[in-house]
Amino acid sequence: SGVQTARARAGHRTVTMDFKGQQLSERMYQVCIVLFACVGFVLGYCAGSFRTMMVTYGAGVSIAIFVAVPDWVYFNQHPQRWLRADKREGHKAGKQAKRR
Repeated sequence: SGVQTARARAGHRTVTMDFKGQQLSERMYQVCIVLFACVGFVLGYCAGSFRTMMVTYGAGVSIAIFVAVPDWVYFNQHPQRWLRADKREGHKAGKQAKRR
């Protein structure tokens, strides 16, 4: 696409999140959300303010999104090595499917 081409011309490296990176991202997001929910509850309870609780929780959600959603380089520490497709096998499979 045009965006990928522009990035390649600008010298940007294409980064894709691997499976372990997805697991790490999900775990970081969950821990951050739960941690800020607990901290927000305690702060809101001590202050007697629902607003304080929600602002703290909202800050946690914002931090969690910033940390876990973008495709950071540390999410691609274990890249997958994919095998090339054998064109002959795909061609044979296609002919067999047409005969049935």
